[in-house]
Amino acid sequence: MLYQAELPRLTCSYLQPFLKVYPMRDAQVRRFNNKYTRQMFALSVIMIGNIYRYLLVRLYRDYMTKISQLGETLLIEWLVDRFSAKDPNVIVGNGNDASVIRLAGNISFKVDTFVLQELPHHFDYYDAGWKAVMACASDLAAVGSKPKYALVSFSCPRNLEVESFKRIFHGIEDALRTLNSVLLGGDLSETSEVCLSVCMLGEVKGRPLLRNHASPGDLIAVSRGFGLEALGLKILFKKVKAEASLARKAIIRFKHPYAEVEYGEKLSSLGFISSCSDSSDGLIIAIKQLIDDKANAIIDKLPTERALDKLNRELSKELTMYGGEEYALVYTYSPQMDAELVEALKSIKRKRILIGRVVEGNGDIFLHTGHTLRKLKIDGWRQFQSRPLRQRKAGEK
Repeated sequence: MLYQAELPRLTCSYLQPFLKVYPMRDAQVRRFNNKYTRQMFALSVIMIGNIYRYLLVRLYRDYMTKISQLGETLLIEWLVDRFSAKDPNVIVGNGNDASVIRLAGNISFKVDTFVLQELPHHFDYYDAGWKAVMACASDLAAVGSKPKYALVSFSCPRNLEVESFKRIFHGIEDALRTLNSVLLGGDLSETSEVCLSVCMLGEVKGRPLLRNHASPGDLIAVSRGFGLEALGLKILFKKVKAEASLARKAIIRFKHPYAEVEYGEKLSSLGFISSCSDSSDGLIIAIKQLIDDKANAIIDKLPTERALDKLNRELSKELTMYGGEEYALVYTYSPQMDAELVEALKSIKRKRILIGRVVEGNGDIFLHTGHTLRKLKIDGWRQFQSRPLRQRKAGEK
């Protein structure tokens, strides 16, 4: 065939630049000019090309395939095979119309929904799956619950790539493994946009932690520093800039948050925590939820991450107070129990970070700045609302 006859000659012409740099000896030239040698060399080139093409197809097959080409049945089979429940309390697991589990003690549950069209640039589907699980688990941690089981509802258009579908559930799988939780099942459906809902069930062994039960005289503490995750979000949306190392750390913390499950369980076991909330909507919103309109809060020291010291001071304060995305715990307790709390947290190698106190009042929050108190706006992330929260008037429901 013409192709077979031309290929050795073409192959040799491609090698000319190489031969000029690395000239062959006469004996090598004679051997290479041998017709049989040239044909074998050409076949080797074809074989290497075919292997390369095969590897490319294998590697990018899921990127080129749409979920409509597989169908619901194959997708469910892949999920059932990947998420087979391995828990002695799961009586009926994946692959059935419903799951059956054995429950004991106090059960908590939470649902979170993410519309993935709203995700910032460079936010991978894997990150979305991870974060959806951790956001749900964080709310369970805020009541002192240990997440044990999850249900996932996923809807998307039919032209979604199989690779994107798998990436979402790889993120879910890794997050559940980190939490030592099990996926019981869920639902797949077709919609015009990608939407992910996660429902988690947990067990509360101690006293459930509640919101808005803080009393005047209580101390306010948090489980870790604030502001870094919010910085990562702003960097992804190109609203601020930071040096490379800080930006990288902030983006990782935003993409892959961790729910304070162990910390919440420890607080629940103590029995004297008066109120608790997670800070996904921002520090000020979390404090407002603890005091409601029954008391005031005074912040003596902002729990700003040390890494933010490199930023403008006003920006770091803004990120700390209103940024959100930390999934840290904000809680209150009586000052008489401080020593016991510190000792108890040593068992999980953690600390409490004191930031302020609760005083008499009707729902205001103040920041201690030198010798004065500055009243803060009650603001943070709220669905259906783009303005600061308005305080209720006396007697208003």
